Amino acid sequence: MFNIVVVDSWRDFPTDDPTIKHHAVSGYYDEETDTAYYVKDTPRWVGFHEEKHAIEKHKDRPRNAIDSVRNEIEACLYSYEMAGGPRRLLRILISIYNDLTFRDYNVPPKRAIEMIRQVMFDENDVPEKWKEDYFELRKRISKW
Repeated sequence: MFNIVVVDSWRDFPTDDPTIKHHAVSGYYDEETDTAYYVKDTPRWVGFHEEKHAIEKHKDRPRNAIDSVRNEIEACLYSYEMAGGPRRLLRILISIYNDLTFRDYNVPPKRAIEMIRQVMFDENDVPEKWKEDYFELRKRISKW
């Protein structure tokens, strides 16, 4: 069974990963210790989001690009069902896109957008505001 730890600041997350340690994130899941961390005074949904990551670890899902997108969207849906948030998804979608294209997977930009669309529209029934955020992401990327 996993643990949930509330910390004072994102700087207290026990990691040297620069993508976590040097960005103001409000939640972090450590697979090695099976512990979900989130910063106190953050919205309740953040804890549920990290909890879902902890639950998913126990399914031994493959760590490829499309499963990474599924994992993030499913964690957002879980937290939405449990705590009503996140209400908007744009920041999370930008993070997923950056992970796919620049950080973890080296996926071409058009393929990354298609993966996100597939998971959000073909595989899940996401809230309308999230769909709007997906189209906003597409619009922003076309300007980059």
